[in-house]
Formats: sequence, C-alpha cells, structure tokens
Amino acid sequence: HSNITANGNVNISGTLDNPKLKGKVNIADISMKDMEFELSNIIAHLNGQGISGSGTAEKMKFGGIIASNISANFALKDYTNFYLDNISADCFSGKVHGQLSYNIPNFAFGTDIIGKGLNSMDAVYGAVGIPKALTGSLSFNAQLTGHGVTDVDIIKSLKGNINFGINDGRFVSIG
Repeated sequence: HSNITANGNVNISGTLDNPKLKGKVNIADISMKDMEFELSNIIAHLNGQGISGSGTAEKMKFGGIIASNISANFALKDYTNFYLDNISADCFSGKVHGQLSYNIPNFAFGTDIIGKGLNSMDAVYGAVGIPKALTGSLSFNAQLTGHGVTDVDIIKSLKGNINFGINDGRFVSIG
C-alpha cells in the first residue's frame, strides 16, 4: 500500500517537450508501507527546465533509519533519471550529506553519502537492528548502487563500499 498527498500552485511555460515550471508544491505524505518508507511535510520549489528545483522535508523513515530537517536540490532529466544533490539531513544526532541518482525505467539507483558525528548506538540499531552494540561517535562514507522494486530486491542487488570509523567508543557487551 502506497500513499501520496499533495497540493500546490505551479506555472508552466515553454514548449510541451521542454517546459519551464515555476511554483511551490506541498506534499504532506509519501509512504510505501511494504518498504517501511515514509517521507513527511515536503515542500518543493520548482524553478527551471522540466521538473527541477529545491526541496525540504521534515522527516524521512526507511525501516529503522530516521532522518529529519532534510534539504536537497532535485532534477528529473528526460523523464527517466531523477537526481538529488546537496542532500543534507540530521540523523542519529549527527549530520548526513550526499547525492542520489535513480533511473526510473530500470529501478536502478546510486548513492554517495557521508555521515559525521552520529550516535553509534542509535545508528547501528536503526541500520541493522543490533541493540546496544557500541558507544561513540560514528562517521561513514558510503557509495552504493542497486536496483529493484521491493526492499528484498534492493538488498539482494546492493553493491559498493562503506567505510566507517568510531571515535571514543567501546563495545558495550565486552567493555
């Protein structure tokens, strides 16, 4: 079950094959229950060729990963490739920055995300479900690609690198 609720005011000018959109769209909720994905209180400012501009969102939840105060630039190119860049968000008491691309016909994506100063105990629990694994400040750099329609498809297709570091931390179970 999926949901999207939106309203806005958009002016469209130019030709049908190369429109210019200018305006504001408020999206109260985007959710995909099967993937445990929710995005709330999105404000998109359209300004440019096709569907492009900047946006903010109050909260994003994907499984156990929760981010807030999200902002990014976006663009839909040739109605097939969607890009988010200059992504910024608060996550697990730290900051996350990066970019994402998504090929709509192939359900393929690529990400380059950097996280700094995250609460490692909360982040490990949110990302992989291991409670009270370790303490400290977590930083990471992740470049991942994948494709799929369901969360299972996406997880099976994931490829890439994730590097992380823990500062001033300890494994809770072993001291």
